Amino acid sequence: MLMSETWLDCNFDSTVINRPGYTLFRKDPIGRGGGVGAYVKADLLCAVTDVGYSPYSSRGWAAVR
Repeated sequence: MLMSETWLDCNFDSTVINRPGYTLFRKDPIGRGGGVGAYVKADLLCAVTDVGYSPYSSRGWAAVR
C-alpha cells in the first residue's frame, strides 16, 4: 500500500500506524506538507533507495522481491 501527503515527521511514532504483517517505509517531508510512505508485506525483501531531495515533490524508490 502506498501513501502520499503523509505529513509525518521525525516526532511521529510509526507504531501508532503499524499494520500487522507489514513493514512501513517512510520518507518524511522537509517543511510543511508532503511525505510518502509504503507498507510492504513483511516476508518480502525490500531495498529502499535514497533518490535525493526535490523542492517540488516527495519521492522514494523501493525494489521489492
